[in-house]
This record gives sequence, structure tokens and C-alpha cells, in this order.
Amino acid sequence: MILPLEKLPTLCRSSSLLQIAASTATLRRAWRGVRRRRPRTAGVDGVTRAEFGERFSEELPRIAAEMLGGTYQF
Repeated sequence: MILPLEKLPTLCRSSSLLQIAASTATLRRAWRGVRRRRPRTAGVDGVTRAEFGERFSEELPRIAAEMLGGTYQF
């Protein structure tokens, strides 16, 4: 979902796009979207959605740090 600029919190208006993309709220929203999609296959790393979902909260900080550090591989 794309929101008009005036509906974004003030912090988002002054943050870089990458900071917004790597935020906990954005990553949680993205995960909700991934869980709804089909087919239910593993990702490129071989981890299934069920496996990733079990450790999602532990993975969030690592994913955000890798995104901001430029080392996250899509």
C-alpha cells in the first residue's frame, strides 16, 4: 500500500527510503503479504515460510541491519 506523503508520520518524511524499508513496521507488513501468497515453496535459501515464520522475530533485526548495511541479498 502506498500512502500519500501527508499521511506518513513526520519521521518517515525525513528518513531515507532504505530506512523506511528496513523499519520493523515495514518488514512486518511485508511478511504478512508473503504469508498470504502461493505457492508455499521454500525461498532461494531453502528455508520454508513455516520455518522462517517460527523465527521471524529473531530474524527481523538481522534483516534490517543487513539492509541498512548493504549486505542483504534478495
